[in-house]
Amino acid sequence: MNTANDSIQVIDEDKVFNKKLSSYLSQYYAKNNGGVTSSEDGLNYHIVSVFGSQSTGKSTLLNHLFGTEFDVMNEAQRQQTTKGIWLAHADTIATTGNVNHAEGNNTGSIFVMDVEGTDGRERGEDQDFERKSALFALATSEVLLINIWEHQVGLYQGANMGLLKTVFEVNLSLFAKNKQKCLLLFVIRDHIGITPLENLSKTLMDDLKKIWSQLNKSRETENSELTDYFDLKFWALPHKLLQQDNFLRGVAELGDRFSTPQDLFLSEYHRHIPIDGWSVYAEQVWEQIELNKDLDLPTQQILVARFRCDEISANSYEIFIEKFDAVFEKDNNLELNELGNILRELRSNILKEYDSNASRYTRSVYLEKRKILSNKVDLKLREVYSSSLTKLSKSAIEKFNEEIVKNKKSKNIGNFDEVLTTSYNEALNFFLTNSKLISIIDEDLDEENFYSSTKELNQLKENLSELMKQQKVKELENMTNKIVKKFSSNFKETVVNILSNPTNDSWDQILSDFKKLSSSLLSKYKKEEDVYDFQLGFSADENKLTYDNILKKFWLKFDEIIHDYLTEDTVLNILKNKFETYFKYDENGLPKLWKTTSEIDSNFVEARSKTLDILPILSIAKLSSNVEILPDIDIAHDEEDFSSDEEEDFEASNGNNTERSSPTHKHHRFSHILSFKQQQSILQLFKKQIDLTYLDAKRSIIQSVTSIPVYFYALLLVLGANEIMAVLRNPILFTLVILLGSGLYICYKFNMLGSVIKISLAMVDQTKIVVTEKLKEILLSTEQHQEPSTYKFSNITEDKKNETSENIKLDDLDENGQKKF
Repeated sequence: MNTANDSIQVIDEDKVFNKKLSSYLSQYYAKNNGGVTSSEDGLNYHIVSVFGSQSTGKSTLLNHLFGTEFDVMNEAQRQQTTKGIWLAHADTIATTGNVNHAEGNNTGSIFVMDVEGTDGRERGEDQDFERKSALFALATSEVLLINIWEHQVGLYQGANMGLLKTVFEVNLSLFAKNKQKCLLLFVIRDHIGITPLENLSKTLMDDLKKIWSQLNKSRETENSELTDYFDLKFWALPHKLLQQDNFLRGVAELGDRFSTPQDLFLSEYHRHIPIDGWSVYAEQVWEQIELNKDLDLPTQQILVARFRCDEISANSYEIFIEKFDAVFEKDNNLELNELGNILRELRSNILKEYDSNASRYTRSVYLEKRKILSNKVDLKLREVYSSSLTKLSKSAIEKFNEEIVKNKKSKNIGNFDEVLTTSYNEALNFFLTNSKLISIIDEDLDEENFYSSTKELNQLKENLSELMKQQKVKELENMTNKIVKKFSSNFKETVVNILSNPTNDSWDQILSDFKKLSSSLLSKYKKEEDVYDFQLGFSADENKLTYDNILKKFWLKFDEIIHDYLTEDTVLNILKNKFETYFKYDENGLPKLWKTTSEIDSNFVEARSKTLDILPILSIAKLSSNVEILPDIDIAHDEEDFSSDEEEDFEASNGNNTERSSPTHKHHRFSHILSFKQQQSILQLFKKQIDLTYLDAKRSIIQSVTSIPVYFYALLLVLGANEIMAVLRNPILFTLVILLGSGLYICYKFNMLGSVIKISLAMVDQTKIVVTEKLKEILLSTEQHQEPSTYKFSNITEDKKNETSENIKLDDLDENGQKKF
């Protein structure tokens, strides 16, 4: 590390710029470490350069004035001492109160440059470096000390007027745009006082004005004056050797000028390059001088600003990433309020860090780079912000579903449309309220910024709208299913009750009940005539479509119920029951007693005729007016297709001209319940069953009217006289005979002898079965003590018994498969 009084060579004699200049300067602007230029903006510094002929005591002047330690010439040899351009920091300034630099009082942080002297014998006629070094000093310094001897005043070459002319011409292009000013402070050395300083100053000013008038100026600068670009001041110093005390006093008095604020260092002289970027600025100026480019100071300032702002921005972003990773490296479940505070703090702190270091540079560049940095930071924070909004959206959707359940139970909310609207608004309010907790509002953010939740909000609205549609569809489906289910259960009961005892006006009753039930179930949704509102937020057209759909389901249920109920078996049972009712019971519902077979025949014919009249009623849904029942709404596309047999039967019963796939075909299928083939099948089975009933009735009459011969009674009295007398003499037997005789008489009177005989036979058969099983249990219990041969025999016996039992059971069945009684 260099000490405070160390100097550094900025540009060497070979015109190479020193890359270590930035490191040298950093020790003077580092904050909080005792750095001299530790102001917040980094502009609290000044650059002073010295220019003049070789061996005129330039380095000596700087060392006495600013306390530097530049190498000075060995007066015994008189040769070039300073090579290239050197820079040093002035810890102290010589003042009248501190001639010997005993105390540091460089509050203005002055840096001084010692420039290689002109007109040296070492370089001879090569004036390239002289011109370039003079340009460099003029472009980078606020104050340029021009060191000349008194006797050189009035000379052209001796006073470096030719070199100044070249420098002025280049500076016209340098400062033409913004008229960047510089102070030219002529220090006249070895002034003995014979010629007053005022006269010397006038001579120099006249010479400078003459040079200025001879410059090649552009059209923009042809009317400009020397004072538009340069301020001129003059100072005289006595001879250093002959008047040493006066010389030191003169230097101290000049030091007072440098120590006094706003005396020599005016703000218009400052290049407004922060000290930490001055090395970059100086390097770019020298590069353009080397390449013989016209200098453009604002461009240089902008380039420096871009370089330094990029550096500061990169460093700030690194700090931000470290802090970001430290906070979010783990998946912490932070509360939204806490998360919002962290996001805002991270962003605010990193931009403040950047502002404190970069705001010293060109404002347009500083703001441009700030915008880039803030975008990078926002892009990173947006990951967390967007993820949080996504989670918040999911929570809002969950909130929406929860509110639907809660609001449906609430008594303050009427229909389902209000439930959805209320739940939708509560979910949106939930999202908006919580999204504000993590939003970042800053003056540098545009209306459409990284932290706008508009996109997520719009997406949430779309999702909620879609969910509302789904909920409406679901609610409509549930409502429709409930209505249809209620209709189905009630209407099915009606259909079964009516069709189980069919009459000519059965279908009139069914259709009437259908319309009443339909109107009753939909009455709560009816607002006015033919206008329905299902309270789901539907439009008039949607409500009409819903009404038509429910009505269509009613008709489809109507179709399903009658076709499911009126199957071949059901119709056969209905016919059988109706026949038995007509055949066995009279008009008052009392059982009929047949005395002759002719009565059975007439009743059978009458019952069969009435019953067969019912079959057409159950086969076609037709009103008493002979009009088929047809739906008043199109259900053709919702009914299942006929099977091929059903279609053929339908065509056979309705003519072959009906198209199979036509809506009329399907529409007529509603009323046509039983096909022609089905009806024929039912008739065949029905005839078989009623024939059996007819035969049973015949048998009962034959058994009850069988006569006993008269001689049998005489024979009974002769042969059973003893037994009869024994019974008459025994009261118990007599009583049993009376009871038995009375029972037989009653059975005979009511034509029940056949039934009694059958019951008795069944009891005998059942007794045999019970006895057989008991015997089998006894045999099985003793089976373990028998020999194998005995075991086989018992198995054979058991098989035989089972076979016998099976035969007995089969014998108990009559020709209709019924148990005999």
